Order: sequence, then C-alpha cells, then structure tokens
Amino acid sequence: MTNPQKFSNQYFRLLLSLPWKPRVWDGPRQFAATAAGKELMMLPSDMALKEDPEMRKWVEIYAKDKVRPRCTAFALDAEADVDVPPFVGAGPLLRRLCQGQ
Repeated sequence: MTNPQKFSNQYFRLLLSLPWKPRVWDGPRQFAATAAGKELMMLPSDMALKEDPEMRKWVEIYAKDKVRPRCTAFALDAEADVDVPPFVGAGPLLRRLCQGQ
C-alpha cells in the first residue's frame, strides 16, 4: 500500500477519502481506518489538517497533485539541511524546481 522509499500524495488522499474514527484503546488519542485490509492510523494533528478550513484547502490541492508533495518534502528536508541522497546540498535547485510548477 505504501512505500517508505517514495514520496507521493497518498497520505493526503487517504486523509480525505477514508472514514477515520477514534481508535478505541488504552493509549494516546488516535484515529483508525481500514484500507486494502490493513488498519491505518492517524493522529489528532492529521485530523486537524482535514478539519481546519485554511489547512483543508492545501490538503485538497496536495491530494490531487502527484508532484507537489514530493517537491515540498524534498525542499523542506533541504531547508533543514537533512541529507537526502542523491539530493545532498541540492536545496536551492529543489526550491527552483518546486516553484516552477
């Protein structure tokens, strides 16, 4: 279902498309939904992105856009000086590529 080696817009699509319900368990507040036979989990902060009108518009944009989430993630990593091979030191280039979309 997911590939941790690949950035995609799947997070945003799942956030909007699944019926997230509070998880009943003896732990911190979480939300659960099932997709492709697997139980998925989201945090209250994830739900806030969906419920807040200002943030939801961005969630909807990202859910429809297959490229922007990748660029955003790489650019944020580059801004934070996180080395993401093979993009080590590519922050300015990534920002230019992402802004050109």
